[in-house]
Amino acid sequence: MKKFFCVLLVLLCVGFVFTSQGCNFSKNSTSNRQLVGKQKAQAEDWLHSANLLYNVNDYNFALEYYKKVVKYYPGTKYSSEAQNRINEIKDTKIN
Repeated sequence: MKKFFCVLLVLLCVGFVFTSQGCNFSKNSTSNRQLVGKQKAQAEDWLHSANLLYNVNDYNFALEYYKKVVKYYPGTKYSSEAQNRINEIKDTKIN
């Protein structure tokens, strides 16, 4: 019985380490994650909507869409582009 709990504890620890590493990888990766299907379409739609709003100087609504892209699709080219626009908007509002 004692051996069973030791094995279980080791498996839980190993699982935790792999889960933690997976999370860290996705947060630290820059534009490496590829989207397909509905996720790709959603990211493209939100980014397109945000860009349209940005182009007509509706920065508050554009920010909402850019932030969604960054939040839901981190580590993608869409997130990278959205974060660049967020930074531009912040710089515009400061000046």
